[in-house]
Amino acid sequence: MDSPSKRSAKRRADRDSRVGAASRSVENQRPTPPLSSPWVSGQRSNGTILFSDPETRLDGSPASTEARVAKCERRILDHNNLILNHDLKIASHEAHLAKHDTEIDSILSRLRSVEGRLRFDRESPARADDDIRKRVDELTGRFNSRDSYIRSEVRRHWKAVDEQVRVNERIDKLSKEITAQETRLEDCQKAVDKKLRTSHKIKKLSARIAQLESKLSDDKIVVLSATPADAGGQAPLDIPWLAAQLSAGQTIV
Repeated sequence: MDSPSKRSAKRRADRDSRVGAASRSVENQRPTPPLSSPWVSGQRSNGTILFSDPETRLDGSPASTEARVAKCERRILDHNNLILNHDLKIASHEAHLAKHDTEIDSILSRLRSVEGRLRFDRESPARADDDIRKRVDELTGRFNSRDSYIRSEVRRHWKAVDEQVRVNERIDKLSKEITAQETRLEDCQKAVDKKLRTSHKIKKLSARIAQLESKLSDDKIVVLSATPADAGGQAPLDIPWLAAQLSAGQTIV
């Protein structure tokens, strides 16, 4: 069985590795969007004003995907800060445990010294040992009290570790949700771009149709007013000839 000092050194090594992993996790997180971004400042580019709750607009409808993503990222950073705070608390508890381990080592050393004196007293029956036995009982009671306290601190430590595990699981779930929201946002952006391009084409085609209709109306007026005649008077209209002239873009007078 390891001595209290060895157990304390092992706990310190585990704490250092856990704090380093938590620090690397914080550094790898995506930064929070700046306050000037549309969904953080509360004013979107299309004029929609958001409440302080990023999941609700003025009209009561759900917030945009960007706002929910920003909120998830802020929650991740808050969870990482909570993890670091738990690690600091754990480090403080472990420092107390190390101090108690040192005191336990001292008490054990004194107990061994007292046991040696007791063996010496047993070899010398004439010497009174009532005071020594009282001292041993006192030291034993202090040792038991310290042991109970250390056990309670260890239980608190493992409770904090379990809470940290639950926080890590929540962070993984939020990360997956953010990835899904980003994918949906990209798909929506592509659909919007496609609709904008289609709307632009429709406007161009509508303008072209209006132009052609106007030109066709003018050409009809010119055709109806044109009366090719010979010496004998009016001649019937040559419709194929007129169609050919219009197709060539010539004006009939």
